[in-house]
Amino acid sequence: MGEPEYLAIGLGTGVFTFFFWNLLVDCFNLSQDDAFFFWWDTVGISAFCVIGAMHGIRAGLHPFIVAMCGMFSASFGGLTRDVISRHPVRIMHNHAELYAAPAFFGAAAYVLARSLGAPLGSRIA
Repeated sequence: MGEPEYLAIGLGTGVFTFFFWNLLVDCFNLSQDDAFFFWWDTVGISAFCVIGAMHGIRAGLHPFIVAMCGMFSASFGGLTRDVISRHPVRIMHNHAELYAAPAFFGAAAYVLARSLGAPLGSRIA
């Protein structure tokens, strides 16, 4: 496995959520419509659109396809999360906030910043 940190992050987050989710919901009185979910979903979209774009770059793909890789990674990650947690799939609802477009433009911004030689910190900020 070339990048074991992804496995470690996924397992760690999954185990933490499994054991502590009910406690967090009770302590902070969380619901599906809270800003808490919106902001963490935004962080997830941001991270996965960049990760998907990085994989597309490593594969030597055209920049447009690289941005599409970022969009697919972010969008289908959210879709998978919603299906596994038995919640309505956000990307499939027309009344939900934008999902795929921000992921595409985030990945495209990363590709553009990388092609312009921007430092790593500013590319992922």
